[in-house]
Amino acid sequence: MPEGTLTPSNVTATPPPLNGSWLTRQNVLAMLLIVCTLLSFFLVFLMLRPFLAPLAWALALAIVAHPLHSFIKKRIGNEHIAALLSVFVVMLILVAPTIYVGHQLLQEVANNIDWIQSPDEQTKWRAALEKSPIGDWYVWLEQRFDLTGQVRAFFDNFASSVTDVVKQSIWTIVQLLVMLFTLYFLFRDRRDAVATLRSLVPLSAAETDEVLKLVQDTIHATIYGSVLMAVLQGVLGGLMFWFLGLPSPIFWGFVMAVLATVPNLGAFLIW
Repeated sequence: MPEGTLTPSNVTATPPPLNGSWLTRQNVLAMLLIVCTLLSFFLVFLMLRPFLAPLAWALALAIVAHPLHSFIKKRIGNEHIAALLSVFVVMLILVAPTIYVGHQLLQEVANNIDWIQSPDEQTKWRAALEKSPIGDWYVWLEQRFDLTGQVRAFFDNFASSVTDVVKQSIWTIVQLLVMLFTLYFLFRDRRDAVATLRSLVPLSAAETDEVLKLVQDTIHATIYGSVLMAVLQGVLGGLMFWFLGLPSPIFWGFVMAVLATVPNLGAFLIW
């Protein structure tokens, strides 16, 4: 081997220069950009968090009501008008019954509270309880626990809670408007939105189609299952009202079905 030839034995690793620190201007700017980006995403999340529910509902309704929108679009041809009419039909199907049921329910609750708190009615149902087979138990409990006062306090608290619910109606209307506004653009720009989503997903075309189909089937199963269970609860509740001889079994069965689809509520409010 000629003299001066480099071999692994006589080649030593050259240490990095002492002044080659990672704390360079370029790295600092990159770190600052990452921090600002994360902070921006966090602030956007905080702004959108109150609207995540209506946005999710708008997406689900856009998927479920897509056949309806396609039918309207074929008849009209104009995408803007078709999307507007589709949103209007969805609003009639979902919002109108909910508003009607909510109004009737609040009115019924207010009437019953006034009826129960009326002194004449209190005297009547107190006398009826005293003459019933459990009259002795009722008198004993009334003397020791003041059942009448407890019932009155319960309905006073219930009335105040209903007032709080009414106060939240403005925020509910805002969420509803956000949902309908988003639903309009999802109907109108569905093709562009799907194309953009496909370009962002790091999967092949076949895999993306499979994922989108799985999401669509899951949303259909969730919504259709919820609606079917709500209808079943309404039918059973209406039949029970009819069997017991209670008034308006069809109306209250319909109310139960509607309430069964509302989160945090349910048919138990009628029972």
